[in-house]
Amino acid sequence: MVSGEMFLGGFASGFLAKGFHIGYGSYFTTNRVIGIDLGSGGGGALGGTMAGFIDGQLMPTVSQEESDKVSGQLEGMKEFDIARDHISRIEIKKPGLL
Repeated sequence: MVSGEMFLGGFASGFLAKGFHIGYGSYFTTNRVIGIDLGSGGGGALGGTMAGFIDGQLMPTVSQEESDKVSGQLEGMKEFDIARDHISRIEIKKPGLL
């Protein structure tokens, strides 16, 4: 985790997929995007199959201490992370037949 990084929010669902990995989560901080494969042990870490809600909020207002705690949990489960300055766009596609 980068000093001063704040957790912004995110979501995970069994309906999201990355390649052949069914069940995926995307989480956002002020510095990066973090991807979690739910099938690799990250499934219930932040609240179950629709994880990402912190205190019932999708985009919570959290203290630096709570943000550090959540970011630390994500760090231990991440499949990848991408720094904000390496992202030019995020494209969401409609799923195909498979």
